[in-house]
Amino acid sequence: MAMNKPDFITVGAIVKVQHWYGQIVDIAESDSRIMLLITSPKSLWRHHPAEWLEFDPQQIKPASLDEALASFEVYLDRVKKTQVEIEAMRKNWRTIDANRV
Repeated sequence: MAMNKPDFITVGAIVKVQHWYGQIVDIAESDSRIMLLITSPKSLWRHHPAEWLEFDPQQIKPASLDEALASFEVYLDRVKKTQVEIEAMRKNWRTIDANRV
């Protein structure tokens, strides 16, 4: 059964996927499904620049650019927190090294 592609599904569109936001960078269509390659701050945070998702109208919806841009703060805060944790670990390891005989 062919799936009708909604008008908002275009390369470059900003979408909301469940609780996160992304941008469609490629679209692959067959008779039975629509696959979207989506890049997002979430995917960068997880160390993969984009991910293929099957289009599900209950999961992937058009998004407000303002909301999507605001979501970047969550990931920037995570990066800052991670940097603090890495620096603390390095400081701890230097202390361990200094205590070696």
